[in-house]
Amino acid sequence: MVVVDKEEVADKDKIAVVTEDMLVDVDEDILITIKKERSSQIWDEEGANHSRFEEKANYVENTNEENGCVLLAYKGEAGRKDNMWYLDTGASNHMCGNRSMFVELDELVSGNVSFGDESKILVKGKDKILIRLKNGAHDFISNVYYVPNTKNNILSLGQLLEKGYNIHMKDYSLSIRDGKNNLIAKVPISKNRMFLLNAQNDVVKCLQACYKDMSWLWNLRFGHLNFGSLKLLSNKEMVRGLPAIEHPDQLYEGCLLGKHFRKPFPKESHSRAQKPLELIHADKSEAFDAFKKFKVAVEK
Repeated sequence: MVVVDKEEVADKDKIAVVTEDMLVDVDEDILITIKKERSSQIWDEEGANHSRFEEKANYVENTNEENGCVLLAYKGEAGRKDNMWYLDTGASNHMCGNRSMFVELDELVSGNVSFGDESKILVKGKDKILIRLKNGAHDFISNVYYVPNTKNNILSLGQLLEKGYNIHMKDYSLSIRDGKNNLIAKVPISKNRMFLLNAQNDVVKCLQACYKDMSWLWNLRFGHLNFGSLKLLSNKEMVRGLPAIEHPDQLYEGCLLGKHFRKPFPKESHSRAQKPLELIHADKSEAFDAFKKFKVAVEK
């Protein structure tokens, strides 16, 4: 038997031994058993049982590494899940599982992503995600893999390092600075010792629309033929398949430049030839006379 003080046991092993004010005899085998069970359960002072929560690793490995570029300005834990990004040192690439967050998506990119438990999930595209910065400006997280089966967004710190960003961890926070030492983001550590960044995703808005007019298409097909002539061809049914042309007689700068005649050469040149075989400009009407003078100058 081993004599143990109740306060010593409570401090070292987190076990509450219920006694009044006296020493307690505890069997040595019992102490060993309690210490083994301590790795899976924690006992508080009131005798309540709290199971240890499980943390999932975010280690990711991919065979096709790509460079990326990202500018981050939001920090903190509060926010929508789509806006939350895990800053991960073990991930080889940025990843996102929400298709709607991508501005564009190159679905020709494919591959597999391997996790720490040797499981693999498919990559079904790669492109960029639009985010709104703290000052209201916009930027992109580039070269992000679209992984439909992943539930969390992941930012690869290694990918940021390759693009010239500086990563520094100190005093329970992670700081990201650009090549000019400007602070991009400072993220505090979370309760489960992870770094969560709140980068607000934004929706692309169309501020300009392009109306497809078949008249312009036929204008190009006929070598920038004017719309009056196109309308005549259509009305006379001189071209099979040509639709009705109702486009106004609009002048197009490209057509004008393409049909513009060359400006005439000046009557007098600003420079004169000083020796044989130098460049000479002359009017066509005087070409023969100039040729004779040039021939005489060369043959001398």
